[in-house]
Amino acid sequence: MNFDTNIKKEDYIKFWENNQNAHFLNAYPWGLVNKNNRHQIPIYVGLRDSDNNILCETLLLKRNTPLNMCYYYAPRGFIIDWNNKKLVKKFSEELKQFLKDTNAIYLRVDPAIKYQSIDEKANPIENGDNNYELFNYLKELGYKHKGFNKLYEGNQPRYTLRTYFKDYSSFEEVEKTISKTFMRSIKRSYNYDIKIELSNSIDEFYNLVQNISSKDNFKAYTKKYYQDVFNYYSEDNYIKNYIAK
Repeated sequence: MNFDTNIKKEDYIKFWENNQNAHFLNAYPWGLVNKNNRHQIPIYVGLRDSDNNILCETLLLKRNTPLNMCYYYAPRGFIIDWNNKKLVKKFSEELKQFLKDTNAIYLRVDPAIKYQSIDEKANPIENGDNNYELFNYLKELGYKHKGFNKLYEGNQPRYTLRTYFKDYSSFEEVEKTISKTFMRSIKRSYNYDIKIELSNSIDEFYNLVQNISSKDNFKAYTKKYYQDVFNYYSEDNYIKNYIAK
């Protein structure tokens, strides 16, 4: 296996599009959004086999620090088969060496892995699905668990909702997969005169965010940030391909 420190755009996108563990926060354009708005340097790395096929990859967001040092963040973790312990170990070892070679302080990872099934009150469901074995294995490899986010203590929200609509024949089927408590909140909106439409304009969305941020006392991103997110993810049919996955 060879560690590739500069995966080309076309190769990265192709692997991302065909991997079930891909996430919109480790897609190629997310690196560009952060480069232009958060002054982070996107680096696309991965492992290749002897035939030059990509086995796994990840987006690293680099931020330089004084004394010629830096640190990295891998948003939503690696695009990898987490069940392949040998591959996870090898990639982790190569990343560790990469950190040493680039004088990095640390790498922060928040993989999109379900830790355990929980109920509406966030209590573990008895005999529910879990990834305890993987969680413990990552700790064996040297990863340090810093605790679970509850709100927005990290760079990203802890939970992101992804529903693959192609698996359902109607929205009524989708509703059945959503908790009754949350659906009650959604159905309250049915009484309002709400119109949903597709638009290429960010203006109305940005005005809405500005309105909410002033009421809830949080700082919104700039209009350029939202425009960049839309523009970059619109390129190469990213939005279309992700929805179809």
